[in-house]
Amino acid sequence: MATHVNFINGTTFTHIEKTIIRSEFTIFINSESEQSKPIPISETIVRKQFGFDMVCMVEHFNRVLKDITLATSCVPLTEVSIFYKAYEGILLCALANLLKPDSVDEKTITLKPELLDDSPDGELRKIENRNIGITALRSQGVCISRQSAAMVNIHVPSTIAAILVQVLRRVTLGRMHFQSFEVLVHLFDGWSSAEEASAILATDREKMLLIWINHLLKKASTDLQLTNLGANLADSKVYSILLWTVAPEAQRASLTSSEDVMKETDLTKRAELVVANAEKLGITGILRPEHIVKVGKDSAITFVGLKNIVLNLAFLFRIFVAYPNIDVPKMKDLPSAASKKAAAVAPMQQVSSLGKHGATEDSLIRWLNSFGPSSPVVSLKTDLCNGRVLLEVWDAMFPGCVPWNKVKLEEVNLSSRRKFTWMANCDIAIGIGQKHGITRDVCSSGNISTGEVKYIASMVFLMMRLHAQLTRKEIIGEDSKVADLDDKGLVKWFNEMMEKYRSDFRLKSVDDPNLKNTNALGYFGERILVENNLLSSGPADFPRKPKVAEAAKKPAAAAGAAGKRTPPPVAPKPKMPAKMPPKSKNAADSNAEEDDGANNEEPAATNDDNGEEEEQQTPAEAHNSGGGAWQFNSVEQVSSDPALLTTFSVTAILMFSKAGVIVYASKLGPETDAAVYRSVLMELNGLSMKTCN
Repeated sequence: MATHVNFINGTTFTHIEKTIIRSEFTIFINSESEQSKPIPISETIVRKQFGFDMVCMVEHFNRVLKDITLATSCVPLTEVSIFYKAYEGILLCALANLLKPDSVDEKTITLKPELLDDSPDGELRKIENRNIGITALRSQGVCISRQSAAMVNIHVPSTIAAILVQVLRRVTLGRMHFQSFEVLVHLFDGWSSAEEASAILATDREKMLLIWINHLLKKASTDLQLTNLGANLADSKVYSILLWTVAPEAQRASLTSSEDVMKETDLTKRAELVVANAEKLGITGILRPEHIVKVGKDSAITFVGLKNIVLNLAFLFRIFVAYPNIDVPKMKDLPSAASKKAAAVAPMQQVSSLGKHGATEDSLIRWLNSFGPSSPVVSLKTDLCNGRVLLEVWDAMFPGCVPWNKVKLEEVNLSSRRKFTWMANCDIAIGIGQKHGITRDVCSSGNISTGEVKYIASMVFLMMRLHAQLTRKEIIGEDSKVADLDDKGLVKWFNEMMEKYRSDFRLKSVDDPNLKNTNALGYFGERILVENNLLSSGPADFPRKPKVAEAAKKPAAAAGAAGKRTPPPVAPKPKMPAKMPPKSKNAADSNAEEDDGANNEEPAATNDDNGEEEEQQTPAEAHNSGGGAWQFNSVEQVSSDPALLTTFSVTAILMFSKAGVIVYASKLGPETDAAVYRSVLMELNGLSMKTCN
C-alpha cells in the first residue's frame, strides 16, 4: 500500500472509515450510555472538528450544484446544513446526479420538508432517501462500505464528510481525463497508433494533472518540476508560477508577481498572496492559505491528510478549467497540406472512438466503480490495461493480497517498456485470481494490456460472481462458520422460499431465462425484504421475523454499527397465525389460473390474546408492520411487453435501492448479466440469514 498512498482510492477510504467509526462511534455510544442527549451540529462543532475544510467544500458544491434540479431544496448549503441535507438523503441523491445526470429520479425520493420530520415515518423516509443516494453513488465510484452506509448518522459527521471528500474529488480531479477534456490529448507528443491512444486514456488522473502542471512550468521557462501533489505544493512556489503563467496579459497588472510572492519568507503569508491572486482570476473560496501550508504535514492515509490533498487538487482543477493554456496545433490551410491534415485528424477520431467505447459493459463497469478505484472506469478496453484498477479491486475484496511493492505504477514513456510494465501488473492480477479460483485460461495479461474486451469481461464477470459470495459472508458475519453457497444451493434456497411464498415459479439454474423474462426477482425480493423488516411495504398481516430482545434494548446507533440499514426490526403480533400471500402461478400458466389464484385468499386470522403486546408496539413498529399492497402480486411474464418490462425494472431497482441492496445494472431484463441477478440473490440470502441470527 505504501507505493500508492498518494492516490485516493477505495482501499484507503476503507481504512479511514474503520478508524472514524471506531473513534466517533465509541464517543457517541458512551454519550448514549450516560443518557446524555447528543448535541445538535453547530458551526462551532463543525469548525472544531473540520476547521475551514467544510467552508471550502460548501463553496464548491454550491457552485456545481446550482444547475442540479434535485439540489433546489438544498442550495445554498452551509457548513452545518450540508450534514443535515446529507442525512435526509436529498443531498446524496443530488450529488449522484451531479456525477451522472439522471441517475436518481426526483419522483422516487421524498422532498417535502414536512414529511422528513423526526417522527418514525419521517426517519424511515430519510433512510430510504439515503439508501437510494448511496447505491447510486457506489455505482459511480464512491467507496461507501456497508458498515459506513449504516453509520450515516447526523451525530457522526465524519462518515458524511468521508463521502463528501470523495465526491469532491470525483467532480474535480476525477474529470481530468480525455473523455471530458479532449484538449488534454495535445499534452502528448508523437502518438498515432491505437496503442498510443490507449496509453493516453489509461493515464491516471493525478498523473494527467502533473503532466499539465509541468507543461506550464516548462512554458514559464523555469527549472522547477512538480513530482507529487502533496508536500511539493506547501511552499507555494508551484502555485505562484502557475497562476502567473495562466493569467491573461491584461490581468497580470492586478496580480502579485511570482517573484514578489517568493520574496515573502513566511509560508502562510506567501500562501495568502497565492489565494489572493487566484481570487483576482475568479477562482474563489475553494482553498484557504492553511490548506496550502499544511498539505504535506499529514499522511495521505489519514482523513485530515486526504481532505487537505483533495482541496488542493480541487483548487488545481479549477485553475485548469478556467485557464487550460494548452496549445492546440494549427493546420496550414494549403492544398499541399491536405493529406497531412487528414492524417493528423485520424488519430484524434481514433481516440474519440476509444473514449466512447464500453456502453454495453454497463453492469461490469458499475461493479468495478463501486469499489472507488483511483480512476473511475469508463471503458473495459482502455481503463484496465495497466492493471491498476484490477489490483485495487482485488485488494478491496481480499485486503493485503496485492504485493504493492512489486507493482509498477509510475508512468513509462517508452512504448515497449510501457507494454511490458502493464503486462507485469496484469499478471499479478491474474495470479491473484488464480489463487481464488479464476484460472489463467480465462484471460491473459496480454489480453488485458491490449484491451481485448471479450477476455477482460470474462475475468471481471467471474470476479463479480466471487464478490457476490463474499458480500453474502460479510452480511452474515463469522466467515469461518458460514458455508459457501454455490449456484445449486442458491437455486434450491430460492425455490424453497418461492414455495413458502405460495408461488409455483421455480428456477432450474441461475442462468434460467425465465428469471430474466418475468418479474420473479421483484416478487421474491419484495417478500424477502418485507419479511426481514428491510422494507415497509406489503400487507400488514404478512409475517415479519421477530426482533432479538437484546437488540431492542440497544440504542439506535448501536444497531447501525452492527450493520443495520433500517430502523429497528419489527416483531409480528404474537400468536397470530402466519397469513401467506395468495399462491402465485408461474408465468407459463394461463391468465385464468392466475386470476383464480389471486382471489383464493385465506380468511384473516384473529387473536384476542395479543392486546397487551399491541399496546406496547411503538409508532415505528406500527409503521414498519406494513399496511399497503404488494408491488408484485404475482409472477408474470414481462419481457414480451416492453412497457411491462420497463415498469418492472424501474420498480424493482427502486425497491432494492430503498432497502440498500445494490443492483449493478441500470435496468433488469433479458439482456442483463446473470451476475447481476446472482449478486442480488446472494445479498438477499445473506440478509435473510443475518436477521435469523
